Amino acid sequence: MATGWKKIAEKWYYFDVEGAMKTGWVKYKDTWYYLDAKEGAMVSNAFIQSADGTGWYYLKPDGTLADKPEFTVEPDGLITVK
Repeated sequence: MATGWKKIAEKWYYFDVEGAMKTGWVKYKDTWYYLDAKEGAMVSNAFIQSADGTGWYYLKPDGTLADKPEFTVEPDGLITVK
């Protein structure tokens, strides 16, 4: 039975202690990750809209939730990395 993080076909998945694949937000060792709601694969280097639609979360290339701004939105809408 798979538990914890597993890499399958170049994508990361998280399985709970009962072996069930998790989806949505998962906190692992005090760090937040987002797992695709349909596939369960870890989302990385992407923006995820908040559930209420009022804001966005950024997931870094390693899949961890960015807790400090690491980018700037320019007046023309271009997003640049600091």
